[in-house]
Amino acid sequence: MSNMKIVVTGAAGFIGSHLSERLKGLGHNVIGIDSFNNYYTPELKKLNATDLEEKGISIEKRDLVTDDVSGILQNSDAVFHLAAQPGISTTTPFEHYLNNNFIATHRLIEAVRTAGTKKFINIATSS
Repeated sequence: MSNMKIVVTGAAGFIGSHLSERLKGLGHNVIGIDSFNNYYTPELKKLNATDLEEKGISIEKRDLVTDDVSGILQNSDAVFHLAAQPGISTTTPFEHYLNNNFIATHRLIEAVRTAGTKKFINIATSS
């Protein structure tokens, strides 16, 4: 199916940006969501986002833990969820991973359900 509205979370990251480009190349309307947090270099993510926008992919800066994404999800056909906090370690509080992985995913799933989006593809972090 081409020309679907597809939302990609973590779109400014390495995998998310490549997935977004591929989906756009297949003819889909792609909207990316990214928090641009500092786990990875925000400047690199901003370069990725600029590159995506130049290819016709809309990028929305949102934090899935705190921000409402229901408007972005309206009339979407699919959501690819790649946003996550990798690299569990003893130096980072577990609450950080709980919020960015579990709570964010739960909030997104509820928003997807409310929006009536039929497909939710979760791409999990190794953590």
